[in-house]
Amino acid sequence: MLKCSIIVLILLCSATFAGSEIHWFKSIPATNESIESVRCIPEKKSILISYGNQKTAEWDYEKLKLKKEISGVVKAISPDGKSAIFVESDRAVIRTFPNLAETWHIKGTNFNQVLFSAKGQFLAVQQLGMLTIWLTSTHNKFLELQPSGRPPADFDFSSNEQFLAISQYDQYAIAVLDLKSQKPHETLNAEKDTYASGPLINPRVAFHKSRPILAYSDATEAHVRSIFNPTKVCHLNKHNNFITHLQFLKASDEILTSGGRIDPRIIIWQHDTCKVKAIFDQHQDAVSAIDYVNETGIISGDESGQLYAWDSRFPDKAIKLTGHKGIIMDLTVCAPDNLVALSDEKGRVNIWRLPTSFGASTVATYAQQYLPAALAAVP
Repeated sequence: MLKCSIIVLILLCSATFAGSEIHWFKSIPATNESIESVRCIPEKKSILISYGNQKTAEWDYEKLKLKKEISGVVKAISPDGKSAIFVESDRAVIRTFPNLAETWHIKGTNFNQVLFSAKGQFLAVQQLGMLTIWLTSTHNKFLELQPSGRPPADFDFSSNEQFLAISQYDQYAIAVLDLKSQKPHETLNAEKDTYASGPLINPRVAFHKSRPILAYSDATEAHVRSIFNPTKVCHLNKHNNFITHLQFLKASDEILTSGGRIDPRIIIWQHDTCKVKAIFDQHQDAVSAIDYVNETGIISGDESGQLYAWDSRFPDKAIKLTGHKGIIMDLTVCAPDNLVALSDEKGRVNIWRLPTSFGASTVATYAQQYLPAALAAVP
């Protein structure tokens, strides 16, 4: 059992967000299990907290009240927010809201990654070296892939659900599969790219939110190209270390990258020109978690426990959220209520309420609440 704290915080913000800092003032010791993930369900005013013992607790984040416990660890929530996939020891269970009733399940073990397609038609499930695509409407297996060589490192669906991009650890090639024909569309070979700097050590892939545009990374750079026009390609080559995060922002016209411990900067790029639009350089260690409040509002946490709320338009105006210690393992945003919840490696979960005018100049006082990972065994 790990020791943690229940922390109550007051948020004080200066006339502008630049340089503002938040401090905790009270701590109550408690014990709890380690935490695997945190997920916000704004429609239910709930946060799902999954523990290392393969149990998930549903908490009311306004009343700080435990609603129920469910078997399994939350891996993904469907795009429409109506269902979620929970991984147990010998199966993956798809449950529907509001009661989290089981609708269907997938038998097996070693579920590494799961991903719903943009419209929820497909569910991709990775088990060791196997990648299986399921139809969510019929619960039938649609396609089973076993890439040669190393297991898949990352995968993503296009916004129209026609294409699936797959990368592999320590490989040069990224496969793009046409799901309509169930045949390969093309293979992107970074080894032949003059900008490539080595095998894809930790390759990331990400599709544009509404257009057939794919971004993918190699050892230290990322590349952006059209699926239907391979010659239309540009390169994101400002990082001094391998890329750990590669995502299209909700605004769709911008790409976010981060570069690990050696280069923990977060860079915002214009996707069609690959020109830098903004650089956020407050992190001193590798960024471990990122989520979004809105189209430009970003929450980022690193392995040194530093957490910031900032706007991609004004990266120099950031709110530093303090009051916890340790590596930030996971974070989630409850956008309708402007709440941010995070977990660290010691099993703590904190909740902050962000300014309603997040990203603009304001004077305000905000209250932060701390959500205990468990109320059991409080000394």
